[in-house]
Amino acid sequence: MFDKEFRSAIKQICDERGISEKSVFETIEQALAAAYRKDYGRPEQRIEVKLDPNTGKMKVAQVFEVVKKDEFENENNQILLKDAKKEKKSEWHNVSHRTG
Repeated sequence: MFDKEFRSAIKQICDERGISEKSVFETIEQALAAAYRKDYGRPEQRIEVKLDPNTGKMKVAQVFEVVKKDEFENENNQILLKDAKKEKKSEWHNVSHRTG
């Protein structure tokens, strides 16, 4: 959870620079995703972080491209369609579907 000092610092940054809290949180999420990928993952992995600005809770997920067997090239950022169908659906999905 965020403490009062952290929230106060974010508010101060927003006020001084004239930017929205949403923008600051998005930047923090991107930085956390990059740090996670650097320390625990691989450069080609697609990691997404979502912060709840009210509770301070954080969700980290790897996002996969769903592909057919003949299109499968990289296990670090792709998942087979048959395997994606087995994944348990949740409120915030770890799998993004391919478009196009």
